[in-house]
Amino acid sequence: MTEATEATESPQAPIERAAYLRPLSITHAINDVLGVDWRMLMGRKRHQSVSSARVMCGAMLRRRTSMSLEEIGTFLGNRDHSTVMYYVDKCDRDMSENPAVSATYRAVEKRAEEIETNVEHTPQA
Repeated sequence: MTEATEATESPQAPIERAAYLRPLSITHAINDVLGVDWRMLMGRKRHQSVSSARVMCGAMLRRRTSMSLEEIGTFLGNRDHSTVMYYVDKCDRDMSENPAVSATYRAVEKRAEEIETNVEHTPQA
């Protein structure tokens, strides 16, 4: 079976990835845009604002980093890889159903890119 055939026959379509971001840039962007601290993202609280931010963070980590599902799960407070898969699916579904969610995702992504740019251009001592 060729790689192209495997990709189309897999139950989960391959994730399209833009330029990679650092995981901490994404968590800082989530904090800046949504006001959810990284400790809350890693925690067990299930308030809607926190869980929505966690879903968005997990999906963005999957799309914009080289981290595996397991690594993302560990990063987000020792969650299972299937939970991260759920985050990606839920984020996709929410963005397709609600333009406000899609706009928020883009704002977080843009902020993370700005943070990356500032990190890359910070002079080293």
